[in-house]
Amino acid sequence: MKTQIWTAVSVYVLVAIVRKRLKIQASLYEMLQILSLTMFEQTL
Repeated sequence: MKTQIWTAVSVYVLVAIVRKRLKIQASLYEMLQILSLTMFEQTL
């Protein structure tokens, strides 16, 4: 359980840093949604 929380916090912070450095206009929520979709997308 503790590991999942630290992983989630780490991913959130990394996405926030990337968003700021690349000056991306999308919200953090939108970026996390896109990430979750592409991570779990099935490839045929």
